[in-house]
Amino acid sequence: MQNIKIKDLKRVDLKKMLDWLQLPDKYYNKFVIYVSSLYRELIEYECCESNVTRDVYPKKVIKAPRLILEKSELDTIKVYLKENHPNFYRYMMIFLYSGVSLFVFSAKIFCITTIHVK
Repeated sequence: MQNIKIKDLKRVDLKKMLDWLQLPDKYYNKFVIYVSSLYRELIEYECCESNVTRDVYPKKVIKAPRLILEKSELDTIKVYLKENHPNFYRYMMIFLYSGVSLFVFSAKIFCITTIHVK
């Protein structure tokens, strides 16, 4: 399998290679999409006859549940920010008063660092 030409690659060879890599489902799907786009280009330039990824189906990806803040935790964060980082506190309050739910806010607050707020 090391010296297979890309035009001679079969679906079974691709599946064996993907299984050998032991990729997590998310990366497996991205890998298949990437190889598929390469094959589309190769077909366009008539280097290959068909796209071997056509019937390679994506694996189901299970998303981890989001972390949701409780009201008491949000209040603790508010007090801390108001005392120590007033600019960031103001940003948080604008974000909250804009109508964003606590569910969305709790996901966003952990993605933002002080370099995002000046």
